[in-house]
Amino acid sequence: MTRRRRSVADGRHEEDAALVGRCLEGDRGAWGLLLSRHRPLIVAVALRCGLKNEDAEDMYQEVCLTLLERLELLRDHRSLAAWVSTTTARKCWRKRRSLRKEPIGLGDDEPGLDERVAADAPRPEEIFEEAAEREAVRSALADLGAPCDELLRLLFVEDEPYESVAETLGLAVGSIGVYRRRCLDRLGSRLAADGWLTQGAS
Repeated sequence: MTRRRRSVADGRHEEDAALVGRCLEGDRGAWGLLLSRHRPLIVAVALRCGLKNEDAEDMYQEVCLTLLERLELLRDHRSLAAWVSTTTARKCWRKRRSLRKEPIGLGDDEPGLDERVAADAPRPEEIFEEAAEREAVRSALADLGAPCDELLRLLFVEDEPYESVAETLGLAVGSIGVYRRRCLDRLGSRLAADGWLTQGAS
């Protein structure tokens, strides 16, 4: 992990701690910020745990209710994201069991539950880093401008073949490979300058 990535995660934890403190002091606005702030994390964990999109949205509502009920029990306010991730994975595991109509234990102490939850729950830092990296790439692509931004989007997001990209951009098919390499080099240099890549890692 680069220093930039570590700073993203550390910053998130510090901001969480500040928001939790405000929530516990009765700041209603802070509650809205806290819940919306963790929506991407909850949905991402739910999807990784195998839930469908609509079920992931339902899971967000469920985890929010649990958060509202139990926030005051959280000892380390900087660890909120880890608690949210683990809680979401635990609820997802139980939901999958219920959908398969398998018996579920009466409590959270059923044998092996913690191990199964640990296997399902991604580290929140991973999701924060992925989101920050995606935003960094989008920003860098926008700064590159035409034709690189459109060319790389068509190739790597839309997964279009060279022929289709060439037709869309009005370029010769034989030039797409050359443009691709140049644009990737420029993108890599920009991301390296911003601290997301080691130069030459693209």
